[in-house]
Amino acid sequence: MLEIPGFKTCFYNSSFVCRRGFASSFKHGRPQRHKNKFKNTTVISKAKLKKTQDRLDTMNQEKIPFKKNDALIIVDVQKDFCPGGALAIPEGDIIIPYLNNCIQQAETEQIPVYYSRDFHPVVHPSFESQGGPWPAHCVQDTDGTKFHPDLYIADNAVFVTKGVRFDQDQNSVFDQTGLKYHLESAGVQRVWIGGLAMDVCVVDTVLDALASNLQAILLGEGTKPVTEQGGQSALEKMSNSGAVIYPTDSK
Repeated sequence: MLEIPGFKTCFYNSSFVCRRGFASSFKHGRPQRHKNKFKNTTVISKAKLKKTQDRLDTMNQEKIPFKKNDALIIVDVQKDFCPGGALAIPEGDIIIPYLNNCIQQAETEQIPVYYSRDFHPVVHPSFESQGGPWPAHCVQDTDGTKFHPDLYIADNAVFVTKGVRFDQDQNSVFDQTGLKYHLESAGVQRVWIGGLAMDVCVVDTVLDALASNLQAILLGEGTKPVTEQGGQSALEKMSNSGAVIYPTDSK
């Protein structure tokens, strides 16, 4: 177990938790063909399916241009935010193969990888039952707090727990977790950020990274929004604040 001096390794008493993770395998199957059982159903041609799969395969094998003093932050890729979860982001799990590629490259190049997770108490201000905007999700010690089983966990993983306060939410991975101090101590100058959801926790993390005098790069293929409109607004906000949207802005 990796412990940073000054931080307890208890999820209940600290918002910042570090430990060594273990790699998990993942599968990324090819799209399945379905018979046209209904008159108005659109049938996708084999050629179009192959073209789409080829694009995904290329994207998932893309070489990320990491540099010395970089870090990778994976935001809240938890079961409750993926299809079937309590607060599922549309197609939230489709980004996992791309993120896994980024994580494995970072691990190979000895780039530190940080994984955040929401870990809410049963009574939390973000829940609808308490007047908040969201249904109950990522409640402490429930299955929904676990990382998606297909998400690759690097051997050098550092975990950051947030959303544990009773009096306020913590969307950003930087919000009262000590991560800013830790990254400064580690000499990190630039962070790559992906995960869920683009228009909530990811955008706030990117903006806080910039406010912490870090260069921030959004992994555009490694994030999904709650809504399309919210995602577009988040992209504009991040770009206007100085973040790079990769790969669009960097090619």
